[in-house]
Parts: sequence; structure tokens; C-alpha cells
Amino acid sequence: MRSIDKNDIRQRLIQFEINFAPLKFKQIQIDPELDRVDAVADAIIEAKFGSLSLKFLVEIQGILTPKLLLASASRIARSAHLYKTNPLLIVPFLSEENCRILQELRVSCIDLCGNGLLIVPGKVFIERTGNANLFKEERTIKNIYRNESSIVGRAFLLIPMFESLKQIEDAIVLLNGHLRKSTISKVVSSLERDLIVMKEGRLVRLIQADKLLDALKSNYRPPKPVATIRGKIKEPWANFRKKLDFEVYAHGAQLCQTGRSSVNLYAVMAEDNMASFYTDANPEMLLELGRIDYVETERFPDFEIIQIEERFPFFDQRGKESHQVASPIQCYLELANGDKRQQEVSEQIKELLLRDLK
Repeated sequence: MRSIDKNDIRQRLIQFEINFAPLKFKQIQIDPELDRVDAVADAIIEAKFGSLSLKFLVEIQGILTPKLLLASASRIARSAHLYKTNPLLIVPFLSEENCRILQELRVSCIDLCGNGLLIVPGKVFIERTGNANLFKEERTIKNIYRNESSIVGRAFLLIPMFESLKQIEDAIVLLNGHLRKSTISKVVSSLERDLIVMKEGRLVRLIQADKLLDALKSNYRPPKPVATIRGKIKEPWANFRKKLDFEVYAHGAQLCQTGRSSVNLYAVMAEDNMASFYTDANPEMLLELGRIDYVETERFPDFEIIQIEERFPFFDQRGKESHQVASPIQCYLELANGDKRQQEVSEQIKELLLRDLK
């Protein structure tokens, strides 16, 4: 969300441009002098709700990230308690998720978009959400949990603490990924705002692995196929793999089993009759140059080779008997977004991932 100057919000408040009907502001005092050093407030508002007179101690925030939300709510609630009055936040935009959090904390909040939460225990409760955010921030990274940007989050699930952004960059390269340092920095900042990682100086550590996995799962989209070949092999499987792997190596390409074809390394599941691979090379070229004896068919194929341009499925690929298989994270994400049976098996891999972080 785009940050708004707090002075701009103050001016709107002074001019009574901020309201939350049927609550009516009667008197507004900006930057009040409080007689307690352990209390803070940007304003004191006296209001009427029908025949009921109410008083609020107010904190104004120009932006409301999850981290700021908790800090601001705790601070104004503590100050309001000292003066035996009601806490109120005023922000540019109040999302439904933040509204639920503030409801649990019993802190009222009004935004500049017509949304709000009014809580006076035992007397008043009004919740109004659904109005559009008028202060959206245009980010260069649309979704940090999807495609190439997801590599940063995946790295934290493998190494939960880094001493610097440079160390994250080095780890990503080591695990067969590549991202610019500027991209890594933006993703880490977003992860911090989402309360998934915590920064302590240059050090960055994972604090909510469960939340990170859920975000990666709900935002996962499979790579877009450039070309796909499915067929039946007419020679021994070992010969097929040897020829295919040789051509991949000879062309400096990548070949990796998909997550669903790698599942038996990480969980117990009935074996798929079709072996599936991702590659960044043309599959027809690999099969032809390798002189592989096969017939192309969509009817009960025993292999498929999918050419893709994205690199994230190759991140943290593992070696097995000289072949490359998908990382447990890629395997989990594919299965968690699959059918009911695959989703059930994905829970085994999730337990493995979280156990390895302990």
C-alpha cells in the first residue's frame, strides 16, 4: 500500500473530512500534550454515537503493514487504558484481514476509504469493510510468492537464517538459481512486512515457516509449457535415460523430474505410470539427436518431456543415481495444488520440510 503523509491525514481530520457514520466527531485536539511520558497520541477526539458520548485516544499511521499494525494497536491500546478511554487508529486503508486482527485486539480503526471498525466494549460494535483501496502501491514485483521471485522464500525454507543479502544471493546461486541482488532485497522487504522473516541489522531469519509455505502454496502456478512431447519408449528404460541425459549434458541444458515424478523420494505414494520431466531445451531435438526409440502418443504414455522457460522448477534439484529430481519444496507445491490424493500426500512432505527447519 502507498504511504500517505501523516500531516495530510491530520489536515483531513482537522477539517472534519474523516468520518464514520453514524459516529459524529464533535471536538478534535491534534498533538495533545499528555501528562504521562509512557502514553502517546496524535489526537484526542470527542464524539457522539446517538445519545452516547465517546472519547478516543488516536494514533495516525500513513501506512499499515502487518508489523506496524501490531505495534500501533498495542501502543494506542496501552495509552488509552492509562487514560481510561477508547483506542482508535486512523489509516489510509483497512483491509478485512487487518480488521479481524484489530477486532481481536479490541482496537477501533477508521480509514480514508470508508471502511472501519468501531468497538466500545459493551456499548458499540460496527464493522464496515469492502470499500476499495484508493492508495494501492504499484510494485515492480507483482507477487513475491510466485514464479522466479518465489526462489527467495524457498531459500529460507532450506536455510532459515542468513547473515546478509549477499549470503542469500550466494546460496541461491549454489542451489541452481539466479536472482539480482535488487530483486532479493525487494522480496526480503516484502517478507518482513508480511511478518514471515525478521531483520536484525544485516541478519535475516525466518520466523513463520508455516505461513511462508501456505503463501507459496496458495500462489503457486505451474510453469508454462513451450513444447511438450508424450510417448512410449520402445527400448529399455536405462538406455532411454542414458541417451537423454547425454544429450542434455552435451547441449548444456537442464533436465529434472517434475515434482509429481519425484514424490517417492519424500513420501509414500503409488507410483505414477508416466515419468514426467522439465527441460529448458527442445524435447524433440533431445529425442532425435539421442536416437531414442519411441513413439509419440497421448494414449497411455510412459514419459513426457515439458520444455519451459522459467527456472524456478530447477531450483534446489537433487541428484539421484546420476539423475536430477525435483526439490522437496517443488514436489510439495505441485502435489498441494493437485487432486485430493496428491493433496493428502503433500502433507507428508510438508511435515518433512518443517521438521528439517527445527
